[in-house]
Amino acid sequence: MSDIPPSELVHPWESWSVDRKRAAIKTVLHRVIINPIPPGLPNSPGGKLKDPAIRREREMAILRQRVEFDRRV
Repeated sequence: MSDIPPSELVHPWESWSVDRKRAAIKTVLHRVIINPIPPGLPNSPGGKLKDPAIRREREMAILRQRVEFDRRV
């Protein structure tokens, strides 16, 4: 497991080192699963959109549909 007690997981994330962040994530997750793009959705949901904010929003919406978190109980 990890050297981080659950009671300390409220510590400010930004001040932690990469190794400490990795240990915290390993404390709560077994794995992250990225599923294939759902049928009927474009491979590049942002496509040719010139507005980076709208393109990012569409890409994130598709990503949210694809990602599963296998959490530790």
